[in-house]
Amino acid sequence: MLILESAIEFRKRHFSIFASSIFLGIFSSVSALALAITSYFVTADTDLGLKIAFAGLMVTTLIQTISGFNILCGRPRYVFGIALLFYFHLLVSVFAIAYDPPPGLYFFALTTSLAGLFCVNSKRYRAMLRAAEKIRLEKSVEPQRQTQPKPKSSKKKTAMAEHLRIRSDSAADGSDRSITIMIVICWGLSLFFVFVIGMKLYFVCDGVFNGVVVAANRYGPPKSYSFTTEPWMYGLSMFLHLLTVAVSALFLRLMLLLRSE
Repeated sequence: MLILESAIEFRKRHFSIFASSIFLGIFSSVSALALAITSYFVTADTDLGLKIAFAGLMVTTLIQTISGFNILCGRPRYVFGIALLFYFHLLVSVFAIAYDPPPGLYFFALTTSLAGLFCVNSKRYRAMLRAAEKIRLEKSVEPQRQTQPKPKSSKKKTAMAEHLRIRSDSAADGSDRSITIMIVICWGLSLFFVFVIGMKLYFVCDGVFNGVVVAANRYGPPKSYSFTTEPWMYGLSMFLHLLTVAVSALFLRLMLLLRSE
């Protein structure tokens, strides 16, 4: 009965934020895929474009389904899959500007990806993760309470045994191989994002003091844009560098939160 009441309360309070992340993931996947086909694969064959679109939709749908199911089952570390998907869509959207994409599609893909990252990093989403994990722990404890007879020991010993049993269940769950792999990946990605933030901040500082910023070039190696000769490209390059710093910092914070859960 307690588990049923918790599930009903969970649906009332947290289902809206969970559904928002799912719909944002769908919109972000479709828009990023359409943007990639119209920019990166614009010169490719039509059949190849359709195959890429089908494979991309299958992969993103599989990642969202597995991650969403495990999140509802009370395994909060699987939010890593959804966050990584949003970040990949954001990278695809940001760098597609070099191919002159349709402005509406570009803005929609960029907005949905950023909104998805902010959604999974919000306080309401983290509260939903904690509530789902609490329900999972209650489900694992409730059957044992019903089958085991009441001990004749004192209340202090009973509370101590209950505490040790919950700790052993948590330790067994934390030793799962898939969770260990995710922790290692989180550490690796955290170091990667620290490197990206440092490199981009170096480009920004160098551009501010010297008036020349290094940015990606559509037709070859990176190119330098001067504030005096090409102010528009200089400003756009600085904006993209700062946007990369902001998104990397946001995702780094999410990685640290996942590691501390």
